[in-house]
Amino acid sequence: MEDAWEKELCILSLLKQAENTEVAGASLARYKWHCTAKQHSITGIVPQELQEIKNSALICFDYVPNKCLHDYLENKEPLTFRIVCSLCIDIISTIEYLQTCGISNNNINSRAIVVRRTGSQDSPVKAVIVDFSRAMKLQKYEDGSYAKADILQFRFLFRVLLRNCPEDCSPYQQIDDILSLCKYERKVDTAESIKYCLTSALMDIDETFNTKL
Repeated sequence: MEDAWEKELCILSLLKQAENTEVAGASLARYKWHCTAKQHSITGIVPQELQEIKNSALICFDYVPNKCLHDYLENKEPLTFRIVCSLCIDIISTIEYLQTCGISNNNINSRAIVVRRTGSQDSPVKAVIVDFSRAMKLQKYEDGSYAKADILQFRFLFRVLLRNCPEDCSPYQQIDDILSLCKYERKVDTAESIKYCLTSALMDIDETFNTKL
């Protein structure tokens, strides 16, 4: 456990050194501090539990008022195609930012992402990546392309969101474009291309809405 904890701390330290998430449009929990139980005096614990607690380690992040994306879907919270696109822009922007930091999250799934309410009518929720337990240094190939674990995981999550969306999304060609990019591309700008498709889909949604007015 300690090795995994140290590995996660190493990744989080790299992120903290490069911290510029506002410019990148990234959406991830901010690492604050860490400690181990060994560093503190522990009292009031029965002996059989003490050894387990002494082996504990803690990483603290900024608090994000949230609901886990998995629970958001399970509870049938509002999920229009606009919200799907908005959440996916948050996620792919964060993947893109992590890539510029030389990091792969390697755990893009509904249990590693929380949904934060924004109060905005256009984008009422925001996706925040909060789990870095499987993060690693990003593998780069000789041709300059990136290992695509995060992109493939994003593709799976995108499909999950589409399945949970009650709207008819078939008119949007961008969906096929995104799935194709995720499956076949591993260029440096793949995440940027996916984000462009999602932004284009949002524009089409607005155009369709305005036409109906």
